Amino acid sequence: MRRARLGRFYDRAVNALSFSGELYKLRRELNLRIDQPESIAAPARSHPLGVTRWFKKRRISIAEAYLMVIRDLDSRHSKDRLRALRMMVEASFHAKTLDMPLNTARVQMALMKEAVKHRDDHRTQLELLADFSSSSYGQSQVIRRLADRLNLIELPESGKRLEELDAGWDQHVHDTASSGRKNPTQLALDAFIKGMSRLTIAYTGPAAEMMEEAIEAGHILGVEVDIGIEFSMGARGERFHFMALLPRFRRGEDLAAFLKEHRKDLKPLFSALTENQESRLEGIRDLLSEFNREVRPRLNEGFPDQDAYRLPKLKMRDFAAFVPSSSASRYHLGEFLWSSYKPLMFNRVLYLKALRGKARSDFHRGRISEGELASVEGRYRRARDEYRTMSPESLRRRWFDAPGAGDYDSVLQDIGELRALLGRSGCELKLLSPLERGL
Repeated sequence: MRRARLGRFYDRAVNALSFSGELYKLRRELNLRIDQPESIAAPARSHPLGVTRWFKKRRISIAEAYLMVIRDLDSRHSKDRLRALRMMVEASFHAKTLDMPLNTARVQMALMKEAVKHRDDHRTQLELLADFSSSSYGQSQVIRRLADRLNLIELPESGKRLEELDAGWDQHVHDTASSGRKNPTQLALDAFIKGMSRLTIAYTGPAAEMMEEAIEAGHILGVEVDIGIEFSMGARGERFHFMALLPRFRRGEDLAAFLKEHRKDLKPLFSALTENQESRLEGIRDLLSEFNREVRPRLNEGFPDQDAYRLPKLKMRDFAAFVPSSSASRYHLGEFLWSSYKPLMFNRVLYLKALRGKARSDFHRGRISEGELASVEGRYRRARDEYRTMSPESLRRRWFDAPGAGDYDSVLQDIGELRALLGRSGCELKLLSPLERGL
């Protein structure tokens, strides 16, 4: 115990000598905004030089903008996200020197993203904020060192936008309108940080607002964003996956104008996708019913019959409130279960820890055997490990990813007719996973 106290005193002394009081203050301000995102006001409409003039406030301003980008997934908040993204870009590109403006902006955004991610690691947060300070001068050796540490490639400082550099691409990603976990602005921001020139975001149905946001976010960041509509189709007794690639748009309003102009041509496709979504929701309803019937009793076995420890039934009504039905898929089921199961597991770990303490006391008093103690400790250890490693994706794979689970028959059947329809609208048809069914 004395050695532990000395260790903590040593760590505090080292941190006090390594970081200034100003950095400690900035860390507290940052964590306050992470913990209370509702307190963040929309960024002021001012020239970025008005932000950089007050250098010490600049880190928090960029952090606030990043938090506004990531905190909402609903399409209704797209304008606020785009406004916050513009503020991030303007503040990051207006560093004190312009030796490496593009790479400096990427490094600074990555540092602030990491600082938010390491909310519970105060030492790492202080290091990241200190690195942000040194990066703001844009000195090439500092930016290269930080980019290397953050595993970011260095891009040429030619004055061109990322989309003109042909630096890299990702031709198939999803946002929260389909099966992704990030909103479209987040996807574009991640692409910018990684140094990608092009990004193709795939949707499974009509989601005009999210599509427009994706294109506009790409325009702000200089990343070329293409829009694809993903669907499946039966042919020769097999199911194949396709993507309809829309023409390339520079601004969000260009997409809106395109959809309005070709509304009649694209109506059969969107109507079929809407029917497919209804079938998809039926599949989700079946998966939830099976989970409640087969899995939920096993997960609740051995715990007190109290709300704090028992997983309630997963209801379709709650799932519809969790994610819009127009974009819901079985890939959201992991997130849905995690939202209620994670806090439940925390309570269970505390409950089992108390049982372990009692079992140890009973063992020392000779009331239980060594085997009984080992059983209690093993149960606590397994619950603790499950709580630490649990993620939405692991829950989805464990409970909702059986072969054929949630499958449905696609309404789309005639590939020739669909290809002609897309051709009239200037769209391209792309076969996904061409070797999925063999040569």
